[in-house]
Amino acid sequence: MAVAMTVLVFLLNGIVVLAATDNLICLDVFSSDIRNALQDLAYEADVVILVDDYIQGYVTLSLTDVTVDRAIEVLCMKGGFGFKKLEEGLYVVGSTEPNNPTFQKYADTKVVHVDYLDAEEVISLLSHYEMYLSAKNGVLTVRAWQNQMSFILADISAIDQPIRQVEGKVIIAEVTAEAKAQLGLGRIVGGLPSGNEITLGGPGGVTIGFSDSLTIASLLHILQAEGKALLKATTSIVVPEGSESTISIGREVRQLVKTQVNSGYTIENLKVNTYLTLGVERITSKDEIRLSYEVVAQDLAQNLTSDIPEILSRLANGTVIVDNNSAFVIGGLTKNVEQESTGVIPPQKSKTTQDTELLIIIMPHIVGTPMPEANLMEEYVNRFTQSTQTAMEQAKSLETSTLKLRLNTYYSPGLNDYLADKGYETFPIRMGLEGQLNFTPNIGVYCTKANAQKDLTKVEMFDWGLVLQTSPSSVADAYLGLGGGSGKVSFNTTVTEFDYYAAKAGVDVKLGSLLFGIGYSYAMTDHEGLDLDTAYVTVGCSF
Repeated sequence: MAVAMTVLVFLLNGIVVLAATDNLICLDVFSSDIRNALQDLAYEADVVILVDDYIQGYVTLSLTDVTVDRAIEVLCMKGGFGFKKLEEGLYVVGSTEPNNPTFQKYADTKVVHVDYLDAEEVISLLSHYEMYLSAKNGVLTVRAWQNQMSFILADISAIDQPIRQVEGKVIIAEVTAEAKAQLGLGRIVGGLPSGNEITLGGPGGVTIGFSDSLTIASLLHILQAEGKALLKATTSIVVPEGSESTISIGREVRQLVKTQVNSGYTIENLKVNTYLTLGVERITSKDEIRLSYEVVAQDLAQNLTSDIPEILSRLANGTVIVDNNSAFVIGGLTKNVEQESTGVIPPQKSKTTQDTELLIIIMPHIVGTPMPEANLMEEYVNRFTQSTQTAMEQAKSLETSTLKLRLNTYYSPGLNDYLADKGYETFPIRMGLEGQLNFTPNIGVYCTKANAQKDLTKVEMFDWGLVLQTSPSSVADAYLGLGGGSGKVSFNTTVTEFDYYAAKAGVDVKLGSLLFGIGYSYAMTDHEGLDLDTAYVTVGCSF
């Protein structure tokens, strides 16, 4: 089947126009006057193109199989002009200068409501389009040619994006040097001169993971109960990119102040505050956050040479770069001040020495990005809101049930004397196994089995009882056992059996799950001439 198509080829003023029945044309323009090119294009495409008198210049262009609209658009783009399609088959081409009469009459107008930026800010960012933009009451008005409008609106949309924000979880605590070591924060960031920059996670910086920050949260509660730390605040702060925010934690102190009249005293309320200013300078494409910080920690101190109270300030500031969902520590804000306080009734003075350090732990999170482990965030908040007593009870609950297994080496001089008197073989030492199960941290039960055999002589002993245990330190357990047992001494075919009551005491030293200890057992038996008092050493493990 043949397809009928009519193609007309014209050569006019350097323009080759191919008109086809499918409404597509081809243009081949070489150093042609733009006005002549538009006129010839209008003639061959059978359309009307109104050309402004200010349009002039030369153009070189080659197009293949394009629509009339596209051909006019490209010609105007090459010449730096604007156009508008008034209706089907009717176009106007004019200058892009807003003061041009044709522009003023035919340019399009579009009202744009920007969502995240001020309208004036958009104009300053798109300065190359400034002549086509105006702002009033926060609304942006765009007036441009049809072929310009799409580019301008696309650029507005590209810059009118929500400002990224960073949420920082903040822990502020005053800790002793011992507590700082227990937290594992021996070397921290702090006291940096303004303008200095460190990259946390690299040499000289300190960064901690999300799970580590949860561990520190729990430890701070326990350390506070021991008097080694003081939790001042746990809070959150949200800072937009390019901005900064400040949080203030304050307290009011009632201070006895000496007056100038009659050497009397008055009570004044003084306010001391801790300020944290956090700024988000930049968020990179890799979700790295450049933060600036400034900490001012105020404390009330008494000047040793004056009765007038003074406010002491500790300052740290600097810039850090951290990854999203990591954490960093601000420290170095030490306080080692000899303070003097005065009692009211009767008036008296006392001196105390403080040696503490302010720690600020911040975990920045870019809002809208995934959390590392979402379920941990709820746990994070709960750990800081629970009471100190609950935190201590949870720590102790891990120790309510303990199983200990021991391998004991016994030395029983009284038993050896009894065997020697009978003419039996003696045993310098005996070996035995012992198991102890604690139902609570202080109460449990035990059982022991010890055997020894040499040639014709065999000694077997088995005892059991109740054990009371205490832990004077984290690495040692002391215990007292009360119970009874039975034993048997065999020589050839002669068998001697006996029962006894025993009391024992000992100490275990714990190295992780390993146990090393010593003890002594005192036994009472009605068997004549038998002394079962025993000293022993032990090695074992606990579960």
